[in-house]
Amino acid sequence: MCSLSLAVSLFLIINVVIYANNAKNILNHSYDYDIRLLNQTLLSDNEEQVFNSDFIEQIKSIDGVKDVRVLKSATAVVPYQENVYGEYYKELYASRYSPGNYEKDIELYKKQPDHYYFNCRVVGIDEVEFEKINNTLQNPLDKEKFKNGEIAFVSKTFTQGDNGITGKKVEFSIPTALNPDKKEIIELGAIIDDYPAYYSAGYTPDLIVSNDFFDKIMGQPLIEMIKIDYDEPFSKNVESSIKKLVVNNKLISAESKLDSYSEMKNSENQITVLGGSLGIIIMLLAISNYLNMMSESIQNRSKEFAILESIGMTRKQIKKMIVFESLGYSILSIVIALIIGLPASYLVFTNFNIYRIPYVFPVIKALLLFITIIIVCVVTSLFVFSKSKSETIIELLRKDEV
Repeated sequence: MCSLSLAVSLFLIINVVIYANNAKNILNHSYDYDIRLLNQTLLSDNEEQVFNSDFIEQIKSIDGVKDVRVLKSATAVVPYQENVYGEYYKELYASRYSPGNYEKDIELYKKQPDHYYFNCRVVGIDEVEFEKINNTLQNPLDKEKFKNGEIAFVSKTFTQGDNGITGKKVEFSIPTALNPDKKEIIELGAIIDDYPAYYSAGYTPDLIVSNDFFDKIMGQPLIEMIKIDYDEPFSKNVESSIKKLVVNNKLISAESKLDSYSEMKNSENQITVLGGSLGIIIMLLAISNYLNMMSESIQNRSKEFAILESIGMTRKQIKKMIVFESLGYSILSIVIALIIGLPASYLVFTNFNIYRIPYVFPVIKALLLFITIIIVCVVTSLFVFSKSKSETIIELLRKDEV
């Protein structure tokens, strides 16, 4: 029983390791788009609007494109506001990400609020991107308030928790806005885990606002990136059509799940073949061990079976008894395997999970394995017992005496 339980446990662990290295699973959790087109001129001395409405419409018209999300951004100046970011900066400067001396830098911040250390990016997002982000929150933001520029998402990297930020109102201005001197005030509604854009600025948390609000204060803000989702992820035809539009434009870079998948597929195949082969070998050894054990057990119990037959028990009833014994053996082995395998597989998964994908137990594969084990145990037992079918009660008793 121990060998079978151990084999099943190892098989479960191997399947979890294979899942942790599955390229499509990793990419689906790491990328929130199928392909991303990035404006490479941003934060340079010659920023340009490399995406226009005609280009965006061309992408939308491609067969197989599901969603096109447009993200705009600009650098903002955020004056020192102790009541908003005071706790955040104290924790930042006390952490291993500390930019320097807290007292000295905060004094600099108060004198020069536009210092690049303390700038942030303001990112404008459309409704589709808003829904994607909002659906990840326990307490979603009000859509109308977000659209009107009353509330924003906040993105920060260097500290844990909310640092007392949520619910506060922050003041900021954008030097490239229609009115550079105008102070905008917005409520910090929720902190998000993943920054939706690419470019960042200083240590001050970035603000994610609606495109409607952003367009209102910026006029024609620069589009930072376009995120594109396909009807069918990893579609080569759709991706080829999109890349043809930007292949000769050096100001636009493209990054896609499909490109990364091609790079990761080889390592995934190696792990799958190695893990699968190891799992099959372990299971074959365990089944072989079970076959030998059952063969010996039934042979040793031949006298018991003969006595049972002598008092009126039929072969059919004995077979039924053996079936129940085999079921009990296999089910108990599976239960022990789950008790050992579940925590062990989770522990192994956390050590292999460098991409922070969620733990998923391979339910379908496990069920197929369990059903196979039960069938093998029952069939093996009946096969061994059937070898004694032609022997009479007297022959079985004499055989046992010999």
